[in-house]
Amino acid sequence: MNLNKLEKAVKILAQLQTLDKEIVEIDQFAIKVANRDCDCNIKIDLVEQRKEVKKEDIFGEYGFIKDEYLGKAKEDSHYFSVGMRLHESFFGIDKFKLNLPVPDKILSHKLSDKETLQILGIILSNKHESRNLLLAALKKLGYEI
Repeated sequence: MNLNKLEKAVKILAQLQTLDKEIVEIDQFAIKVANRDCDCNIKIDLVEQRKEVKKEDIFGEYGFIKDEYLGKAKEDSHYFSVGMRLHESFFGIDKFKLNLPVPDKILSHKLSDKETLQILGIILSNKHESRNLLLAALKKLGYEI
């Protein structure tokens, strides 16, 4: 048995498992939309590729994390109280979830049930296509599911 092939197959299987979970989740969502009168929205965040951000750029003049780097932590205000200073040496930057980078543009649109199902169908089709490619790669390595 070739261990290199087996390692590749294990990685592909992990990707397949993740993809299968996503497919089931989308299927369940589509069933809910099809069987109920729903309010659906779509949100697309456009993030332009940027250079890497240095830790020094994240902190403002007085040691506070700049607003543009707070992401979800800013929305959940119970994580930060007014006047609380964040020092990397005490708290550690990795303990806070920072959303880097911040979206440049956000498109938000209300969808009808039909539009929602069409979009879910496209996403589902793409996921199935990716799944079939992974199955073909497994078969090429000599493994079949």
